[in-house]
Amino acid sequence: MKLSIIVTHYNRVRLCIEALDSIASNDCEQDLYEVILVDDCSTADVNDLKHYNRIKHYSFYTLDKNSGTASVPRNYGIDKAVGQYVMFLDSDDTISAGFLRKTIGMALENDCDLVIAKKISQYRAKIFRDINNDVPLIDADRPGEWHDFLMQDNYTVGRLFRLEILRRYDIKFPVQLKKREDFCFNKVFYALQKSVAICASEVYIAKDAEVGSNNLSLVEADEVHLYYLFSYLLHSMVRITDSAVGPKRKAVVVNFAVSCVVSNTPESAPEFFRLVREEIMSDLILVRREYKTKRRTRRFLDILICPPAKPIINNGNWSVLKHDTAKILGNGRVVLGCNKESPEGTLKLGVNAMLTVKDYAEFSHNGHIHVRNNAILTVGGVVAGVGVDIDVSYELIIGDNVSIGHDCIISDRDASDNQPIIIGNNVSIGNGCIIKTGIIIGDNTVINDFTEIGGVDSCMKT
Repeated sequence: MKLSIIVTHYNRVRLCIEALDSIASNDCEQDLYEVILVDDCSTADVNDLKHYNRIKHYSFYTLDKNSGTASVPRNYGIDKAVGQYVMFLDSDDTISAGFLRKTIGMALENDCDLVIAKKISQYRAKIFRDINNDVPLIDADRPGEWHDFLMQDNYTVGRLFRLEILRRYDIKFPVQLKKREDFCFNKVFYALQKSVAICASEVYIAKDAEVGSNNLSLVEADEVHLYYLFSYLLHSMVRITDSAVGPKRKAVVVNFAVSCVVSNTPESAPEFFRLVREEIMSDLILVRREYKTKRRTRRFLDILICPPAKPIINNGNWSVLKHDTAKILGNGRVVLGCNKESPEGTLKLGVNAMLTVKDYAEFSHNGHIHVRNNAILTVGGVVAGVGVDIDVSYELIIGDNVSIGHDCIISDRDASDNQPIIIGNNVSIGNGCIIKTGIIIGDNTVINDFTEIGGVDSCMKT
């Protein structure tokens, strides 16, 4: 079985039969697909649907109680599906006569994870109006000119999704959302897909939503919907390993979602950011940034996810630049800009760099931390003042209960050999100090203001 078509229904018998007829009339061998119709406990007489006989492999299911959302019946259909791909069809929509033959053929020929068919609608689906030619294969890692289209197409219907990906990563529609569940489902799948095709020669015909019906618009979303929507997206990104989806792709997904909501509902932005920071951040490394546009200032989030790291808590305009291969480990926390409302600074992690925080690392504003390619920074517990500059080329080890004063520089950039800087426990470093490579600072040491120490074979022990 190549394709499982999942049709969800509630009290639209006549329209649903038209939808089923459009499937049955396709010029595609019926042994290639099955149809799973899931009725959301309709109050209307559904016998005509239950006994529909124009499709060879047809199953009818009725939920025990009405869910009031498309998510529950769609998830039920996913559980029942046996095809290599699944497709969702709304009960009031139809497909063109060659739709199944063409989309199944494109999926199999190029081994695509996703096939997107052109949508036709009087008022909706504007994003498809300029797409007139089939696109057999798009590399999802290098989508080029198709990047914006892939991100902005929020329709779940009329797509072929590879079922193995849905099952392996347990991708489901969020049942707590009665609107925008398509948005969430699509963005999680977008993060996982590797190859996409676009079918423009056959079309999915979407009827325009009736007044009061659900749609994909993010306009007028309240805080509760925002919280559930992004909680689903963010936690989905967390539980998917970096081997399946790199941090950059995860950040793209979340940033786009945030930009949609904040730009359409600016009055909800403060509450949304509060919810994200207080309720969701425990699983994430989260950085807040502001970008100015011609019309207004819009806020975006950059999400870098590298379990099992604890969150980097950012209180302002610190930038976190992390290479895909860099790792943030340990059970501690990193707080950037902890002493000012709008701090600035940078945390950079190069290729194969490793930052391990065992307890805590708190840095005030105007600081710079750079762990270069293949370098290691290990921190037990440290509190650093304003303007601290840490530059690691080989290895820096900072013990427990260490304090670093304002405007200090700790760097092994001058090292002729690979020698670490080691700072012991309970060490107090004064303001304006410079600490260079090869130094070992013993436990309980106090270093006076503006002291310069270090160099090859240097050491200070107590």
